[in-house]
Amino acid sequence: MTTEDLLRDLAARIDAEVPVPPGLRARIEGALAARPRRPRRAWVWAALSAAAALVAAAGLYAALAPEPKALANEVRSLGAACPDPASLLPPDEGDEARLRAVLDRIVAAHYQGSEYAGYEVTKLSPAPETMVYGDMVANFCGEAVEASTWVLQLHFPALEPSASLSQGQLFVTKTKDGWDVWFRYH
Repeated sequence: MTTEDLLRDLAARIDAEVPVPPGLRARIEGALAARPRRPRRAWVWAALSAAAALVAAAGLYAALAPEPKALANEVRSLGAACPDPASLLPPDEGDEARLRAVLDRIVAAHYQGSEYAGYEVTKLSPAPETMVYGDMVANFCGEAVEASTWVLQLHFPALEPSASLSQGQLFVTKTKDGWDVWFRYH
């Protein structure tokens, strides 16, 4: 049974339930009659060619896509990148001044590109004082990490008017080896 036969059969069944006005039926039948008929063999070859192209594209994508494990190693998500609490030094009064002294190096290492030049520090606070960020750190990494983490909030004027792109947050801890940026939130 051809497609046209199926359409005519369906139209007859619908017509039995809901009568189709004669003018509309004539237009439908005229459209069906005017459709160019392709030989069945050409249709089969077109379908096979399309399927082969899809298979080739999928194979090319699979060959060029990074392996999931390699991609997972590049992406650090909150909780998976928690610092070891044993390596953290307890906070003290001079931490903010010492951290501010190395901010240019920290920001340059984690925000590379001319669009980040001219950044502004909007806030530098211990995580427990930041409420939302402190709660995130405590929830994912524990209170010991929260107590030792500083949240550096940045503004990048060159990326305005985007509210999302023009801000950044780094979670920084003081370890035995120095300051460690263990998470870039934005």
